[in-house]
Amino acid sequence: MDAALGGWEINTIETLNTGTPIDVSYSPSAANDVTGLTNDYRGEAILRPNVSGSAISQSQGGMVNSYFAGYTFTTPPASAPFGNLGRNAFRAPGLA
Repeated sequence: MDAALGGWEINTIETLNTGTPIDVSYSPSAANDVTGLTNDYRGEAILRPNVSGSAISQSQGGMVNSYFAGYTFTTPPASAPFGNLGRNAFRAPGLA
């Protein structure tokens, strides 16, 4: 019996992935546009806003509707059009 049905094992596979990067940006008004780009073949002017606050703890189920809860995004003044938010500063929830 062991020769015919023996030798089997049970294993598991676990897959973990980090979330996709999220880049927050804004299209500047004429006063804030320092790039000189127009919405044609040269590209569109995209700048990053100022951010303040911190994330609030939330359940995984409610995260889709309130992912940026606790953060405040503001457009920088025309005298300093580059915000303090970095590129890909946020990450979407991972997969486990």
